[in-house]
Amino acid sequence: MKTVYYDLLDGCLKRTYALVKSILLFFLECFGEKHSVILPRRCKLIELLVVREHERIGHCGVSATLTQLREKYWIPKGRQLVKTMIRICLICKRYSATHQLTS
Repeated sequence: MKTVYYDLLDGCLKRTYALVKSILLFFLECFGEKHSVILPRRCKLIELLVVREHERIGHCGVSATLTQLREKYWIPKGRQLVKTMIRICLICKRYSATHQLTS
């Protein structure tokens, strides 16, 4: 189910709200040009989106993952969320682990 609401701000900026399965999404338009979708920070769907993008680009770091996400989406405190999701990534943990010194 999708419900869409519109606001006009200062005559040129149009803010669109979309309520999709109880997740509130924001779309910003100015002079007919669409900008990023603003996503809520704490949502399982957003966490899955971050993990999928991280895996899609080959388990690159925080900056690369965030850059790819920001091409389409804006997540408030996105860097912090991406860091958290990369920190729990098992493949990244395995390859960034330090070797234990033997006695």
